[in-house]
Amino acid sequence: MKIFLDTANLDEIQQASDFGLLDGITTNPTLAAREGRPFRELILKACEIVKDGVVNAEVVSTDTDGMLREGRELASWHSNIVVKVPMTPAGVRALHVLHSEGIRINVTLVFSAAQALLVAKAGAYFVSPFLGRLDDTAQEGLHVLSEIMDIYRAYQFPTQVLAASLRGPLHVVAAARMGVHIGTMPFKVFEQLFKHPLTDVGLASFLKDGFQFKPSQYLDCSLRDPAETETEAEAGSDLTWRVDVVVASTIEAISPAVDQLMQSLKTSCCPPEQEIAVEMALREALANAIVHGNHEDLHKKVRVCCACDAKRGMLIVVKDQGEGFDPSKIPSPLAGQSILSEHGRGIYLINLLMDEVQFRNGGTEIRMRKDLHPTR
Repeated sequence: MKIFLDTANLDEIQQASDFGLLDGITTNPTLAAREGRPFRELILKACEIVKDGVVNAEVVSTDTDGMLREGRELASWHSNIVVKVPMTPAGVRALHVLHSEGIRINVTLVFSAAQALLVAKAGAYFVSPFLGRLDDTAQEGLHVLSEIMDIYRAYQFPTQVLAASLRGPLHVVAAARMGVHIGTMPFKVFEQLFKHPLTDVGLASFLKDGFQFKPSQYLDCSLRDPAETETEAEAGSDLTWRVDVVVASTIEAISPAVDQLMQSLKTSCCPPEQEIAVEMALREALANAIVHGNHEDLHKKVRVCCACDAKRGMLIVVKDQGEGFDPSKIPSPLAGQSILSEHGRGIYLINLLMDEVQFRNGGTEIRMRKDLHPTR
């Protein structure tokens, strides 16, 4: 089933088009008037966005001559335009003439199978039965839609059924199950198609467990000097505990990741008096990696290593998959010209909270150390 959006709002059209799911647009004089833009300009912009689809533009005249004049004008604007006329005797006469001229017509405001039969015989390109409005009058819109589909299949009419006034996902799914060619819906209903409460519950669970042990992808969880040899590093190290995790690149993953990492640190080596400082530094480092490093790209991950070293202290390494940066070029947030800027505040705070901070690998990796037993 093709998906049309019932709107004249260009922002909504663009958003739906960005998903690659949008096949066309239906508009009417009421929807167009809400946008406060010239009608022709609005329709042509919609055609530009929906390049490979159709844009339905409706006449406003109620007599046949007026519909013919407006229909020809609308069709001349762009090859993607389908002209909408109402289901009235005047509209059906206009349909018959315009169809003979090769202009595609959508007959709108259809509320019965009998009406749908007439417009199909007259050569309509689309027929638009209004489900929601039928429901509003205590008549079952889906039943009427089913009757129309039965008739069209029986006589193999080429007219495509465009189910309109779809009020929610149940309408959309029911129409799709009947084999309806097209469903048009408000942007709100389009958004609802993406949603299910179990998806939200599952996502929350994934984010809570949004990192996992990766023993085969250990980071070098140490703060040794780059000039120090591996042997010298091992001699100066007494690693008693470590954990390696991967965190999803989304803001929502920060809190559950920090909470569980801190729980592990508290039970292993983090003294109570240092918990707040370590948690704040870890939170800032993760936020920087996710937002500024990976730009919240869900295809990228942030790897974190936390370790306890009896000689070197508590070690935390956070590495993103971004392009990196030059830490020396980040202005101090305390400088007069930067006092109101957000840039550099996270790095400044981390340096205040931790005893040693290093940046490696072009700024994609931050290494932080906190003494286990600070000198008093």
